[in-house]
Amino acid sequence: MAGNSIEINSNVNDINIQPDFNKITVVNPDNTSVTVTQPVTNVIQVATPGPAGPAGPTGPSGSAGSGSFETGSFATTGSNNFIGNQIITGSLEVTEVITGSIVSASYAISSSLAEEASNNFDVIAYNNTTFNITAIRTNGGQQTATITNVPSSSYTSTASYVNPLQQNVIITGSLNTTGSVNFEGGPVTILESNPGEPPSILRVLGDIESTGYHRFDPVVTNINPSLSASYIYVSGSTQDLYFTQNGGGYNNTTRLRWLEGNIYTGLLWGGVVTGSAGSTTFSVTEGAGLIVTMNNFTGSEGPNPTINYVTWDEFSNITPTYLNTDTTTWLLIDSNGNLVQQNTGFINGDYDTKIVIGQILHPNLSTISLFKTNPITSYAIGQQTYEFIRVFGALKISGHTIAPSGSSLYVNRSSGVSYALGRNYVNDPDKPSYVSDEGREKPILYKYYKLGSEFVTSLGVDTIDPSYYNTPSTPTGLSTVPGGQYSIKRFFYYPNEPNFLGVYYGRTLYNSLATALANLPYETFEENNNTANQAIFCGYLIVKGSTSDLSNTSDAKFIQAGLFRTTTAGGAAATTVDLNSLSDVTITSPTNNQILSYELSTAQWKNNSTISITNITASGNISSSGIVYGTTGSFSHLQGNSPITVGDSVTFQQPITASGNISASGTITATSASFTHISGTISNIIWTVDFTDGELNTTLYAPYNLAINSVTNVYNSPTSSISSSGSPYTLGNAITTGEPIDITVSTGSVINLNITR
Repeated sequence: MAGNSIEINSNVNDINIQPDFNKITVVNPDNTSVTVTQPVTNVIQVATPGPAGPAGPTGPSGSAGSGSFETGSFATTGSNNFIGNQIITGSLEVTEVITGSIVSASYAISSSLAEEASNNFDVIAYNNTTFNITAIRTNGGQQTATITNVPSSSYTSTASYVNPLQQNVIITGSLNTTGSVNFEGGPVTILESNPGEPPSILRVLGDIESTGYHRFDPVVTNINPSLSASYIYVSGSTQDLYFTQNGGGYNNTTRLRWLEGNIYTGLLWGGVVTGSAGSTTFSVTEGAGLIVTMNNFTGSEGPNPTINYVTWDEFSNITPTYLNTDTTTWLLIDSNGNLVQQNTGFINGDYDTKIVIGQILHPNLSTISLFKTNPITSYAIGQQTYEFIRVFGALKISGHTIAPSGSSLYVNRSSGVSYALGRNYVNDPDKPSYVSDEGREKPILYKYYKLGSEFVTSLGVDTIDPSYYNTPSTPTGLSTVPGGQYSIKRFFYYPNEPNFLGVYYGRTLYNSLATALANLPYETFEENNNTANQAIFCGYLIVKGSTSDLSNTSDAKFIQAGLFRTTTAGGAAATTVDLNSLSDVTITSPTNNQILSYELSTAQWKNNSTISITNITASGNISSSGIVYGTTGSFSHLQGNSPITVGDSVTFQQPITASGNISASGTITATSASFTHISGTISNIIWTVDFTDGELNTTLYAPYNLAINSVTNVYNSPTSSISSSGSPYTLGNAITTGEPIDITVSTGSVINLNITR
């Protein structure tokens, strides 16, 4: 072979080192020899000379050389010591011993092994079954040590471990890591010193990342409220998840089901109703929603909401069930994801147990004309609630009455309560929108009017200005109110700003106070952003242009607003809260059962306990629970266009004189139980005989001389027979006083006997 190599031929595969020579001589074709001095051991040290290495201490000087093994195997019957980097491209099979620093601190299995490795222990053997390691120290003489039970030893914090570990690891002490820890292939169990007992604490000083779930088993524990910490656990009593926070002097425990109780039935996504006008089918896109059942009871802990996550695929080309019978089909999704059609509108229960989607309209009962998607969503309930509140604006709950301040043009505002989003936050963050304000006399007035398209705010004069009204198209935006005419001003108050009051100039003139009042809901009104977004509406002032005294009720009328600031033509409209607020009504010390009567001298309706009426004309009923008196103490007469009918019994305490007929559908009874006499001639008397009680015959006695002219059936159609004094009676014949009259009918009935006296 070429120079600088050791050839091991196929016949002789041994290199023998004799104890008396202790060296190997390698000769190349140039007769260059390399002498390697070898101590008395069973280890071959093969050193690859560097490019200009010095001569060995016992051999002659020589040039540097190099060599390689290109074929065959290199092995000795003793030990081989390789100095420098060695590359093994195939397998390395070790049947007995490898010496050297192949195991160091960076590959330590245990802290004790890491320590021995750092002190030049060389691994001799590793048993994969018992996990035992045998090591020998070479720098201090031969010394053998065996490291056993590696898995139970504690690990050094400066060592890295073989990845992955090939055995179970049980940690009985602490485990501190500065890098990442990956657990693969099974559960990790951390035990206390007592097997089966949960650990008192597992401390992780860093982030935890997990690709699986964390399971929390029920526990019975008492959390120390003195520690500033947060806890997540499952209660052993309710089996529910809890969150406990301690810190900043506030201790709070929240149950997950309490939070779930704020989730509502509704749509999450999808569910759009589609179709073509004039068609006979519709579609609903795929989607998902929640159906929440609260499961709350008065006798047990709750609520215990169950949340059903419902999904559905697209419903395509559906023919309405009620297309030909009803004008509207109402669409919902049930708990199983089925499309529900109904011909009645949604009711309260539908919103809880089904997911509302929308409607389709088919008024001609043959084709669909309109497709509507208007679901109730399950999300953003708070945001939608605030949207609803903002639509109404700030609300006056009570008080905040505007009234004149003496006989002047100043006004006063009484104390009151209002609701305005966020206006009370600086005073009470727990009640940021519920505001209680004290009243204020002669507050500072912000006067608003429009000039062109912009609002102007006027300050500096805190009295009402009745002499001007708003004319946006004029150069100043204000014009003089002509003498004797009225305008309407509106008052707004900013909650939590008791010193200020906003007032708008009116835009329309009225000839009288009453006319202004009648047109109050219809007057055009515009608000600026300040009052629209922040202020409550307090009320109106109808004021005469020339007045100087707001307490003069002929010149000024205050009308208080109610709770809601209802709107007309973009502004607040009138809300009358009591009868006395009307301009032509004056109520003084009202009592029960009083009535209003008009007083011409004051042009006012006033409350009175008694009234004086010249004539009463009624097309309906006039009733009284007391006595109706004539103005002179008696009625001269009762007169009507038709006979006057008295429905109930009438008691006459004085004689009755009638120039015409007196008729009654019931019985006329004398106060002494009988008439003393009836004067005059009575004709056309009717006796009504009732046979509906089962008796088909009866006997009457003539109270006076009479004749029965005819018999009329009132109820049923019986055959009637009449006899007088035992003989058949012929209609029209005379019957004398006291004579018996026998009447028989064929069936239960009611008949009238038409009698002439």
